[in-house]
Amino acid sequence: MQDEITGKIVSALVIQLSAREKVDLALKATRNVAAYELFLKGRRFDRLGTKEGLEMAQALYRQAIQLDPRLGRAFGALARTRTRAMIWGFTERSAQGLDQALELAQQAVSLNSSSPQTHWALGYVHKENMGTPLSRGNTRCTRRRHGLQSRLMCMRSQ
Repeated sequence: MQDEITGKIVSALVIQLSAREKVDLALKATRNVAAYELFLKGRRFDRLGTKEGLEMAQALYRQAIQLDPRLGRAFGALARTRTRAMIWGFTERSAQGLDQALELAQQAVSLNSSSPQTHWALGYVHKENMGTPLSRGNTRCTRRRHGLQSRLMCMRSQ
């Protein structure tokens, strides 16, 4: 019903939308407010950069996905946090763990290919799967540092 109303408003305003813009209007992140709120709470914990923060973020992202299995950004965020946990030494780094993160990131893009965040998550996991030596073995250095410059400094100090 909401999409129908939006379509009528756009028609009344005589705005010419491209095919891509019409698709973007039709694709919503989620219609489930509770799922989106869980996703946003997960992002807050994700930003803490601690083991406990990443664990809580992952749990919240999983809950969001349970409420809305089409919430691509939650899949991407879950893939990214699982990868970070391995990079930062909070969980064991394994081929299986990276493969699972890659599957989550691919699912994110398939669900929401117009979201830059889902593509970023996929790129992030791919980079780690290729063996980039980003802060391996120096978790103390990376726990609270999130900027590229800080990470490069950590890599130089190893």
